[in-house]
Amino acid sequence: MDYADTAREILAQVGGKANIVSVSHCMTRLRLTLKDESIVNDDAVKSIKGVVGIMKKAGQYQIVIGNEVAKCYQELMKLGDFGSGSSGSAPAPAAKGGNPVSIVLDAISGSMAPVIPAIIGAGMIQVLNIILGWFIPAENETMQLMSVIGNTAFYFLPVLVAYCAGRKFGANPILVTAVVAILIHPNFVALTGAEGGIHFLGLPVTNFDYSSSIIPAILTALAMSYIERLVDRITPSFTKNFLKPMLIILISTPIAFLILGPLGSFIGNILASILVAIQSHVSIAAYIIMAAAMPFIVMTGMHWAFIPVVFAALETPGGETLMLPAMLISNVAQGAACLSVAFKSKNGGLKQLAFSSAVSALFAGVTEPGLYGVTMRLRRPLAAVCIASGITGLFAGIMHVSASSFASPSLLALPIFVSAQSASNFVMAIATAAISIVLTFVLTWVMGFEDPKDA
Repeated sequence: MDYADTAREILAQVGGKANIVSVSHCMTRLRLTLKDESIVNDDAVKSIKGVVGIMKKAGQYQIVIGNEVAKCYQELMKLGDFGSGSSGSAPAPAAKGGNPVSIVLDAISGSMAPVIPAIIGAGMIQVLNIILGWFIPAENETMQLMSVIGNTAFYFLPVLVAYCAGRKFGANPILVTAVVAILIHPNFVALTGAEGGIHFLGLPVTNFDYSSSIIPAILTALAMSYIERLVDRITPSFTKNFLKPMLIILISTPIAFLILGPLGSFIGNILASILVAIQSHVSIAAYIIMAAAMPFIVMTGMHWAFIPVVFAALETPGGETLMLPAMLISNVAQGAACLSVAFKSKNGGLKQLAFSSAVSALFAGVTEPGLYGVTMRLRRPLAAVCIASGITGLFAGIMHVSASSFASPSLLALPIFVSAQSASNFVMAIATAAISIVLTFVLTWVMGFEDPKDA
C-alpha cells in the first residue's frame, strides 16, 4: 500500500496543516491533536484506503491504521511540521471533565502508550529466553547477556515512563527523567538499603525497590509539571538557563523520594493486595467478565492503562490472573473470527484484510486491525468473539491460568504462561488458546455475517 496517498488524504480530510496541532502514533493508531474536530467528516476519514477506524479520546483524534502505522506516520510528517519526536512522543492533552476514574486512566494510558513497544519487545525477548532455557543452561554467558537484554527495559521502566509522563503532563521530560532516575541510582539504592537507613534534612528516606515501578514515576511527573511552573514564575529571566533547572531538580527530588515514591509504592502494594483478593474470591467471574469485555476495553485504548496493575500482580507468587489471560483469550478469538471471515467471505478485499488481521492477532497479539476492520464492522463476528471469550474465560478461571512474565499475549508469546509454581499452567494456557480459537471460529461461521459487495 502507498501510505503517501493515505497520508495526503488524511491531511485533507482533517482540515489540512492549519488544523493540526501535533501528530504522534502508538502501535496501531495515528494520534492527532486538532484545533477543531468538528470540521472533520468521520465517514470520509473511515473511507480512506488504509484506514480501518477512528476513535476520539482525551482530546485526540485517533485514526486506526494497523501494524503499518509507522509508515503512514512518516509520510504524514513529510507533509508538514507537526512536531517532532519518535513513536508516541508527542504530548497529549489531559482529559478535561469526566469522572475521576476516567481522568486517572487517561493519565496512566497516556503515560504508558509510548513505552509499550519497548516493553513488548523486551517481553518477547524474555519469551525467547524461556524457550532457549529449555535447551541451554542459565550459566551460559550468552544466556546471561540475553537475560540482561530482556530485563533492562523492565528494570528501567520508571525512567521510560518518566519521560513520557513528563510530556503527557507538560513538564520538561528530560528533567522528570533525571529526577526519577535518581530513585534507581545504585548509590541511592545502597544508601537507603543500608542498616539503620538514611535521613535527608532529618527526615527518614524509606527504602523501596523502584525498579520496574510505574506509579511513582507518573506521580513525580505530575508534581513536576506544577513545580516547573512555580519555579518559572519566581526565577528572573537572566537566570532561567541555569537556576531554573537546578531549582526544579533540587525541589522535585526530595519530594520524589520522601513522599511520591513511597506513596506510589504503597498504591502498588494496595493494587497487588486487591488482585490477590480477587484471585482468591471472585477469580472465575473476573476471568469471564474481563475476557468477554476485552474488545471494548481495547476500543477505548485503556487496556494499556491497566499495566501498573499487571506489573503489581506479576510480583506476587501467583502471577497475573486477569489482564494477560483475558488478553490471550480475546486476542486469539479476534484472530479466529477474522480467519473464519476470511474463509467464508466471497469478497476479495475483505478476505485479504481478514486474513492479514488474523495473522496479526494470532501471532502478534495486535487486534485493532481485526477489531475495527472486520469484527466490529460486521457486528456478528464481534458478538461471536465476546461469547466465545466469555465461555473460554470460564475454563481459564476454573484452571486458574496465570501469567508469570509480560508480553502482548499471542500464540508466539505463550511461554509467558510457564510457571514455576504450577507445571500444568503452560499446558492449560495452550488449552485455553485452543478452545478460544476453535469456539470463536465455529461461532463466527455459524452466526454468519452480511458479506459486503465492496471491500
